[in-house]
Amino acid sequence: MHDLFDLLSDPLSDPPQIEILDIGAAPSDEVLTYAELIKSGRARLTGFEPDLEQCNKLMRTYGDPHRFFPYFVGTGEVSTFYETNWSLTGSLYEPNTPLLEKFFELAELMTLCDTYPVETVRLDDIEEIEDVEGNGVLVYPNPLSDNILNISLKESMTRGSVSLYNPQGRMINAINAESDLVLMDMAGCPPGNVFFEG
Repeated sequence: MHDLFDLLSDPLSDPPQIEILDIGAAPSDEVLTYAELIKSGRARLTGFEPDLEQCNKLMRTYGDPHRFFPYFVGTGEVSTFYETNWSLTGSLYEPNTPLLEKFFELAELMTLCDTYPVETVRLDDIEEIEDVEGNGVLVYPNPLSDNILNISLKESMTRGSVSLYNPQGRMINAINAESDLVLMDMAGCPPGNVFFEG
């Protein structure tokens, strides 16, 4: 088995440059999962941080060829921003407190403080970003209720198979997407996290 980082650090290999999109790229002291890719020069980071001051700080930290935009990424419409007590956990998705309370001290990091409307920008509408097919997918509800998973596809997205995988990479459900809204029956699927491919 080969390690991606070994391949990318091999001076004899010539892999393509990797484009990384980080939505909500707030500055922090934590080592980013993609730090080695950035350090190796094999990746370009494009980040989105709506706070202009923080966005400028990211630009000063990373510099060219990396780029950052002061946008909330979403549907291109007005959305609700859920401000939490720790700035890194604020989101366009409301904190699911009953679920968070099942994990040690996670709910304490995502305590809702305020909500307010924000303008969002679709990735497709940002001219500097290329090849973002699939970014307009909305999968809900989370957590699942009534065993039906709704998968909303944007109009420009290519129709085809929509598949769900378990964390081990095994396909657990698939359906043909013939419209903008796919309803997937999850009654026979095991509980837990799933990964979407469409």
